[in-house]
Amino acid sequence: MSKPSQNHKIICMAYVFWYISNLAVKFEMDMFGFKEVDVLGLEQLQEGAKCLLIDVRTEAEVARGGIGGAIHIPLHLLPMKVQDLPKELVLVFYCQSGGRSAQACAFVASKGLDDVYNLQGGIVGWIRSGKPLAAI
Repeated sequence: MSKPSQNHKIICMAYVFWYISNLAVKFEMDMFGFKEVDVLGLEQLQEGAKCLLIDVRTEAEVARGGIGGAIHIPLHLLPMKVQDLPKELVLVFYCQSGGRSAQACAFVASKGLDDVYNLQGGIVGWIRSGKPLAAI
């Protein structure tokens, strides 16, 4: 049997890292009590429930456009605004690519809000799906 090449080892290590990181993300979502939703899932969620879309990006990012109907609460202001969020609505957070909104989801879920979602891929995923941007 031949020895694995250096490239083969790197590819195997990359796969293992990817697999472990996906497990960690799932564990974090389960641990902090929020869910992920993609663009299609968001549309279905909006049809079946009352949702509040929350953009946690910076002012400069929001100036380039957002998702219609969303409100803007920059991530750094969320701790001061969390008590004002409606508990009776489904909350869907988004940012540029999904990282900051996942932090927002974890924070809000830790404060006792139950129906919390992170938009997978953020506004980038929204745009890649061919959806329009709107002024917020």
